[in-house]
Amino acid sequence: MTKFLSKTLAVACAMAPAAFHAAEPTDTSASAAPSARVTDLFTNSVVATADGVTVTRGQLDEAMIKLKTTAASRGQVLPRDAEKQVLHSILQLKILNNRATPEDKARGKEQAEKNYAEAIARAGSEDMFVRQLQAFGLSTNEFLERMIEEQTAEAVLRRSLTAEVTDEELQKYYDEHPGDFEIPEQVRAAHVLISTANVPEEEKPAKRKLAEEVLKKARAGEDFAALAKQYSDDPGSKEKGGEYTFPRGPMDKDFTDAAFSLNTNQVSDIVETRFGYHIIKLYEKIPAKKMELAEVKDRLKEFLLRQELRAQVPAFMQQIESEANVKILDERLRDSDENASTTPAPTGAN
Repeated sequence: MTKFLSKTLAVACAMAPAAFHAAEPTDTSASAAPSARVTDLFTNSVVATADGVTVTRGQLDEAMIKLKTTAASRGQVLPRDAEKQVLHSILQLKILNNRATPEDKARGKEQAEKNYAEAIARAGSEDMFVRQLQAFGLSTNEFLERMIEEQTAEAVLRRSLTAEVTDEELQKYYDEHPGDFEIPEQVRAAHVLISTANVPEEEKPAKRKLAEEVLKKARAGEDFAALAKQYSDDPGSKEKGGEYTFPRGPMDKDFTDAAFSLNTNQVSDIVETRFGYHIIKLYEKIPAKKMELAEVKDRLKEFLLRQELRAQVPAFMQQIESEANVKILDERLRDSDENASTTPAPTGAN
């Protein structure tokens, strides 16, 4: 992913006013989500209200648990006022959804369904996607509902705020940020993984023997994609014939070094990594290049529009909270100025 696309994603996450984002979970260590909803374990006392909106302690606690799980999986530390921020995010999300027109709701649903399909594609399969969500205690229905809420809220923001990007601004950004549009050298390769994860030492020789049999079939000219679908233990690529396109860096180093060392259509020796035994076939090497402005114009315009809109969001959010008569009932979650305004002034001694 280019720097430009990474920045686009970062701004997109900041724009949406949801309590947290789980659009691309990566930790698959958990095998299943708890059967009971987290909110069932907590009190339903109301911690904040607005016109047509209530937020309960259970909703806030559930959002905080999921946020902490996401942050921990990414090695992030939450700020001290995270709970206050999450509460305001929940309020804002609900208020924006209450303001949504039928057109906003239709746009939000359409974009959410598109993002949902893309998330499944990134995961490699629907089964893998479900497992990733379970690691964060989410069902597919919960995830889709949350995305619809977020995208509907963003549709309201886009309708309520104004921004414009000219062709001159696009060209200026492109010229001043050349590194954002550079794509490093990549390879398009496929692999068959014979997994040794959680396999006892005494069973590994049998796995090695299976890998050798697959290697023999591959070098004899059998269809490599068919071999991957039949033998591979990699759920992220198995149904795609084992195929990935990647630069140096994201993948295991030994795997990457082996893939980049191959010639077109060459099959590697067995490559051992912490995941198991790999047989790799190189399809093509893709030289590094800089994307032309015409290739990225639409995405760049979207990125710059989001930047402009993002700058307007804090003041707009403050405005809608005021218009919706937001009341924070739990004094621990109030800002200091709110507490000051509700604390009686001390009376002087007579």
